[in-house]
Amino acid sequence: MASGIPKRVHVLPIARDHDRVVEIFNHQMPDRVYILYNDNPLDTHNEVNEEILQDVRSLVQEKTMCGENGEIKERGVDFYRFEGALVQSFEIMYMEEKAFDNKVYANVSGGTKPMAIGLWAACALCDFAEPVYYPAEEYNLKNDGTVSSKGVAGSYQVATYRMLQMADLLPTQSEKQEIITHLLDTDHSKGVTDLLISLGKISDNTSDDSDKRRSIVQRYHRYANNLQNEGILNKDETEYELTEFGKLIARLVKTKRSIDKEIKEQQQLDEYFDML
Repeated sequence: MASGIPKRVHVLPIARDHDRVVEIFNHQMPDRVYILYNDNPLDTHNEVNEEILQDVRSLVQEKTMCGENGEIKERGVDFYRFEGALVQSFEIMYMEEKAFDNKVYANVSGGTKPMAIGLWAACALCDFAEPVYYPAEEYNLKNDGTVSSKGVAGSYQVATYRMLQMADLLPTQSEKQEIITHLLDTDHSKGVTDLLISLGKISDNTSDDSDKRRSIVQRYHRYANNLQNEGILNKDETEYELTEFGKLIARLVKTKRSIDKEIKEQQQLDEYFDML
């Protein structure tokens, strides 16, 4: 799907302190910008959320050519929950890297703390994405106890610790991926045999090719036990269910598999048309 020169892609969570959000434009012009806004703000924040989004949108249009080129994308993200922020940010960044060979820069200065941490973690799960942080020049304690910030003191490239490679966090074996994504979709515990029947790996007729059937069940039992040891599954007698950590891993795996499938299908389509 990639074609031409790779694009510089900026990912910007909105924040009231606009200076820190758009400071990256003073160091590097983007070819594409994703503006991340809170897709489920508190009722009392609805008006402010929309106001801040409009202000950031205007600044991106003013300071870059992305608006004229149709390269400003807006995505609603869960600003309050780390898991949602991570999965939604990862989807954007992984697609940009793998499908388009683009270079992604994530500004972790904006948004909430869960949003910023989720964005940082998404960078760590990608191959080349870089998080950048701009500290404020001045912080002030307001009468209501909240803190306001002003100006930009400098910039820091935040380490993502590349030892957090995707292979270390996300199961790479297709069998493990099948187990956890199926449990995520069904949202209830299952035994390995029932799971394999649901996946179409074995028949529900126990007399069908019993040796082959037994071999498949034993193999998947080993994978399920490994996932339990990794903290991704819990086991209750003979049934397995995802842990909270496992649900997050399963969402990331499901996102990655979906994007990989889309890329592969597009490549096959491109090859087909090239042959015509």
